Amino acid sequence: DFCLSRGLGDVYKRQGHEDLGFLACLQVVDGMTVQDTTSLRSFEGLGGVTELRDLTVQRNDALETLKGLDSIETITSAWIRDNPELSRLELNSLRSMHIFRLGWYECDGHGPTATAIPRGDNPKLTRIDGLEQFEEPEVRFVIEGQSGFVSANEITELALRIAPGGGIDAPSGTFHLNPNLAEEEIRAIYEAAGVPDIVLSPAVACENRDDDRKCPCDAGA
Repeated sequence: DFCLSRGLGDVYKRQGHEDLGFLACLQVVDGMTVQDTTSLRSFEGLGGVTELRDLTVQRNDALETLKGLDSIETITSAWIRDNPELSRLELNSLRSMHIFRLGWYECDGHGPTATAIPRGDNPKLTRIDGLEQFEEPEVRFVIEGQSGFVSANEITELALRIAPGGGIDAPSGTFHLNPNLAEEEIRAIYEAAGVPDIVLSPAVACENRDDDRKCPCDAGA
């Protein structure tokens, strides 16, 4: 059953495992959700996986790193949320991804009085590491509600490396409700992408450090 090339449901909720070695025979996975584990510390054991489309990692109490996806060069989309011990990504073989998402936000109420509420915090994750081999243009980063996130420098460096002239192929991102991420970090990404004078709208960046733009609830709901 562990070698089916599709999402495997509650297989990934197994308790008592510190890695995913019990799934060592997997090679191609359409969708993978790893959630609600209490002992899992890494993704070690998944070295045989060569193709992964959609990855969701959520509510894993002891997970410290995503290291272990050593053979994967392409992930279509990833959503990482609510992992209190996650401090490193270590996706060092990754070359291509379309959407990478940390957390999300929702709204308390409706209309002009609604308040944006951060959700899905990975409080020990301070940056996105493991992009050294990345070469896919047009990747989009969505960083929302991350209390420990302090640096977007890796995204800026990625833009300078894979789209040095800027333009539509440059990486892009949206940054909402990250209280320790300075606006100058966000502006540096767009400067590297050839848009030095960007006017940041709430749809792009809001309620980060040093900005007073209120996050729109229709963008985060």
